[in-house]
Amino acid sequence: MASTTDTRPTLTGSPKQVAWAADIRGKHAPQYEAIKAAAEDALRERAPLIADYVVGKVDDILNNPHASWWIDHYAYTSDDSIVWLTACLKTDEGVAVLRAGRAVKPDASDEDVRRIAHRLAGKLWSMASRSQGDR
Repeated sequence: MASTTDTRPTLTGSPKQVAWAADIRGKHAPQYEAIKAAAEDALRERAPLIADYVVGKVDDILNNPHASWWIDHYAYTSDDSIVWLTACLKTDEGVAVLRAGRAVKPDASDEDVRRIAHRLAGKLWSMASRSQGDR
């Protein structure tokens, strides 16, 4: 269960859903918080647009109040956070952010940008995991 100082929204749903979702969120929120911290540490000065994008996407997950979402998306809240992060960075929106944040050469193909997105996601995930002592 979340602590009393938790600032995330209260979960909504049936009592069973809320209990299950709170357990899921409580177990996996630290990994997402670590991804946010890694984005801040690695990107804030050199690529603030990209840092804002990653932090915003993580906040979207952590602030989702629907217990059913946490249950339905359990795979994205487990150790597969790298899959989720890579997927976010490879979307058209993510590619646009990487281009705007000058993480790629102006003439890079979308395929090249997506490869860079994959490497960036891996780096952030690795940093997050090291900071937690998970791996």
